[in-house]
Parts: sequence; C-alpha cells; structure tokens
Amino acid sequence: WIQLEPVIAHTGSANDIFGHSVKVLFDKVIVSAPYREFNRKENQGSVYIFSLDFVQKDWKEEKEFSPSN
Repeated sequence: WIQLEPVIAHTGSANDIFGHSVKVLFDKVIVSAPYREFNRKENQGSVYIFSLDFVQKDWKEEKEFSPSN
C-alpha cells in the first residue's frame, strides 16, 4: 500500500459521516455517507463508488447512489 490523494465526495458536508463504511474491491472503493441530506430531509444516506486512476494515481468519483436515484 502507498498513500495517494484522499478520497473526497464531490457533494456533501462534514455531518454526512463520509467514510462510515468502506469496502475496497481491486481498483474500486465503495464509501458510505449515512447521514447525507437530500431534499432538506436529514439522514437519507448515500453511497459513493470511486475508481483508481492508475495514470494519475488518484481516486475518481464514478457514481453516487442516493434515495433520489
């Protein structure tokens, strides 16, 4: 393992508890944010999928799953 850039969601806030659960699958990382807010409703939650960019050696956000999608 080597340290790369931190994995950061493009949306959300500190209160989302981003990183509550993390799963690493080869070149993918699945990260939860259980307290993410949607449509002014608290604690709706969200899950993010990141892929490792081997060229730039950092993680790229691929998809966010939320109650709205």
